[in-house]
Amino acid sequence: MVERILTVELGLDDRSTRARTRFVPRQVVPEPRGPVLGDPWCPLTVRARLMRLAEVFRKVPHTPDTKPQEIRSNMPEPVREIFKDAPAEPMRVPVGNADLTSAKQVLDSLVTLTRLNRIVAWSIANEVGDRKLGRYIRRDRRTAATLKQKLLAFLTSDWNARGWAPDAVDVSGAQEFIHKNLD
Repeated sequence: MVERILTVELGLDDRSTRARTRFVPRQVVPEPRGPVLGDPWCPLTVRARLMRLAEVFRKVPHTPDTKPQEIRSNMPEPVREIFKDAPAEPMRVPVGNADLTSAKQVLDSLVTLTRLNRIVAWSIANEVGDRKLGRYIRRDRRTAATLKQKLLAFLTSDWNARGWAPDAVDVSGAQEFIHKNLD
């Protein structure tokens, strides 16, 4: 698309002292196209899936403590006997099955990574900045940013090779990144 803009030439580089205005064509750079449903994995959708993984693990309750209890209940014996045989309510997980399935799928691919790459993956998932990641892994912030980009590129090719496809939640998460300044 070509747009016309108005320019003013002052003519200071030659002997003429006249200023003139004219319209000149200028190429308009189109907005970047984000991923759409049905596209293969790209670094933005991989980042969205990793962040979704972290969100799932923040919502899932921790496993209950199953070690033997040393402290006895302070309830009187008759009250304790009444509630002893009461059925317990099943534990409800506060995330959907699709989110849990996607989180397990990502964990399957992260298991094969080196320790450094798993640290970088968790920093991407938890939106840790490059400086903080660099301090943690004892490297420069630019090196940390490069490691993030390399890991996103590797996971993109790996997940495309596995035949996985991003779902609507990943695509909408990636669309939000288009105008967001990411570390």
